[in-house]
Amino acid sequence: MTVPTESDPSRAHLWVLARLEQVSRPQSPVQQPWGVSLGELLPAAPRVPAVLLGFTRRTLDRFGGLRLAPDGIGINGQQVDWATIEEIRVRNTLDVLLEASSQRLADRIAGLVPWFVPARGYLTSLVVESVFGLVAQVAHRAMAPQPRIPALIPYQIVYKGRFGGRHRVELGIFALLVVTLLPEVNQSIATTASRHRIIAAVEHWTPAHGDVGHRAQELLHRAQTLSRWAPLGKLMRRVRGGRS
Repeated sequence: MTVPTESDPSRAHLWVLARLEQVSRPQSPVQQPWGVSLGELLPAAPRVPAVLLGFTRRTLDRFGGLRLAPDGIGINGQQVDWATIEEIRVRNTLDVLLEASSQRLADRIAGLVPWFVPARGYLTSLVVESVFGLVAQVAHRAMAPQPRIPALIPYQIVYKGRFGGRHRVELGIFALLVVTLLPEVNQSIATTASRHRIIAAVEHWTPAHGDVGHRAQELLHRAQTLSRWAPLGKLMRRVRGGRS
């Protein structure tokens, strides 16, 4: 089985962006089960043998899946009933993605693909470059003369536990990108939450990164840096040796 060992960071995300834009959109409010995950989109990736997909799909579903249904919302494999949700916390889109796009996230992605999977290095690089390529796409859209991203996105859900107490679950990076790049998904969550009388708690946060243009530039630079870094250095040592 021949698998390429190098990829082009500037183009690696195009397959996932094209496939994501083909995904059906949920109703507002949601009426039928709907969902998307990075693992489900992986078959559209270039030069990935089908035999490898089974090793990674479930892991990637947990890493970044988003599910909507009339009875609840699923985030990273965890199902939360609408009836138990107390509030959905939303923040400025660029602020959320700046905070999420970090070296730590890249390191976490490096550990997603099991050590025994053939061509682990290539698959890991593909996922890293695709995720940060989508982050770069958000930055480009934010810098357009007429920005094409929502000002606010949900990033955290607060719900009541089965035995009392308040619990929180945060959207993973892929779910954050979905609600940013597919506005119908963002709208469906907001409309469904409103129907269930769930509070949308807007966090007013004064960013330390400057205005929209500066924050978008910083997000783009960070995404490009992490994407280029993906096949190199520490990541590849983790990929080959399964250790830091």
